Amino acid sequence: MPEWVPDGYNRCISHLGGVPWFEAPRPRRWHRCRPQSEGWIDGEFIQRCACGGISFDRDGIWIKRNERSRR
Repeated sequence: MPEWVPDGYNRCISHLGGVPWFEAPRPRRWHRCRPQSEGWIDGEFIQRCACGGISFDRDGIWIKRNERSRR
């Protein structure tokens, strides 16, 4: 099971398996978002899915899903 690894630049942010959300493999289009990166930014807890989705305060609501561009 991958572990949460603190970011090398910002210790308030952690990445699952040490891989930031924007470098992780993108999930299929129809998926349930899961945090790939999470942490505190400007006093607010934020989670990012590998698809680009964002969730605030662990409320389970994801916005901007599948916004990460294809390369």
